[in-house]
Amino acid sequence: MGWAEERRGNIRKAIEHYYAGSKTLESSADFTQSWHLSSTGPVKFVVHRLGEWKESLSPELLQDGYVTAAVGDYGGFQRYSQVRTYWLEQAELCEKDGRHQQAYWCYYAAGWDNYCFDGMEAILDCLIRSAESAGAAALSALAQLHRRCLSRT
Repeated sequence: MGWAEERRGNIRKAIEHYYAGSKTLESSADFTQSWHLSSTGPVKFVVHRLGEWKESLSPELLQDGYVTAAVGDYGGFQRYSQVRTYWLEQAELCEKDGRHQQAYWCYYAAGWDNYCFDGMEAILDCLIRSAESAGAAALSALAQLHRRCLSRT
């Protein structure tokens, strides 16, 4: 939808759509995967487009922690690290507030929003802990299985 609005010249509306999809975990990745590969690796299409329109972003969007992490003026591994740090901080805040289900999804995003292999054991441990605290036995079991498989590689 953002791309269609952008092609129509409605940049404000395009930015709204891009932002709405920015914190998702690439639910349309199969469709958009080849739309943008930066020199530092794949970038989510909507994040790339937000970065392209950075000068047109509202002050509110520029203050959003995720947008700052995802479209900041750095590249390569630092972008992955900034996005992961954003999600880890959000997860920790959720845990402190007792919102364990939300913490689980933030930890999930920390591992898979901009996937990189390092530190996955710690993220899976956090997924297990937050799933158990949320009473989500199936999610905990899935994270435990993933953790065991990762330990064997």
